[in-house]
Amino acid sequence: MAVFPGTPFSVPRGTTRGPRPRAAPETSAFLAVLAAVLVAAIGYESSAAWLFGFILVCLAGIGAGESIRRLRRVAVDVHAPEPLRAGDTAQLTIPVRDGTAPERTIAATPIDARGRWLGTATGVPDEGPLSLAVACPVRGVFSIGRLRLADAGPLGLLPFVAAKPVSAELIVWPRARRHASVPEDPAPDASEAGYLFEGHRRYRPGDPLHRVDWKASARVERPLVKVFAGQPRAPRVFAHDELPGLDPEARLEHLAWLVDRAASASEAFGLRLPSGEIPMSAGERHRRRCLTALAREPAGGRP
Repeated sequence: MAVFPGTPFSVPRGTTRGPRPRAAPETSAFLAVLAAVLVAAIGYESSAAWLFGFILVCLAGIGAGESIRRLRRVAVDVHAPEPLRAGDTAQLTIPVRDGTAPERTIAATPIDARGRWLGTATGVPDEGPLSLAVACPVRGVFSIGRLRLADAGPLGLLPFVAAKPVSAELIVWPRARRHASVPEDPAPDASEAGYLFEGHRRYRPGDPLHRVDWKASARVERPLVKVFAGQPRAPRVFAHDELPGLDPEARLEHLAWLVDRAASASEAFGLRLPSGEIPMSAGERHRRRCLTALAREPAGGRP
């Protein structure tokens, strides 16, 4: 399974791997202050320092108890958007159900199957689901298996973290890009072939530009493509091994372009990849199935 190879996700130290709440790495600053207070109390025999240290310990203990109780009871999930194209930005939605302190800020960090952090969304559960924008520079299938939650407690002195298991999959289709080194198999002009004009639909990447109705597009302020009724051209199979001179990722981009173009013309087509073959069919569901197969194709074009 290809999971965003080469993307700049990081694996910071202190990644929580167990379900139990633990002290976050950020607690080292508080512990350093507490140690300094205790050293001052011992060295100078200061009652004020002892009192201040005792107060800090009590407050930290209360805050830690609140954080641990909250992290144990909070329920979270991750909702991935519909499949998108490489180069787009995915908007992850993170619903948080918190019956302990819904008015207090909580931080959620999705972690992928390789232990990489995708960013952190911070918000108040009372105000609705958290939202996180994740850049998707390359195609692939991105699995989110854990969510790192962080809570600093009511006073923010001793933050705790916990990992919650989740199950979400973000599918990123390849860019639809025709490469000039591959000879084009031109689609016939429907109007010249005697097809009957049926209407319009929205433009999709890969649609031939000669089918764009520019006048109608200008009226509605969005690109529209002419749709014709008639006999489509003979179905064909788009094969990964029939695109010489392209690297594996460029082949997938060109195949995505062929899939989009055939689907926009309501043509039947099949797809043959190193990892398997999708039989001949047509329609939007078939298009999405083929693009998802391209997204799942292992890096390097090997099964």
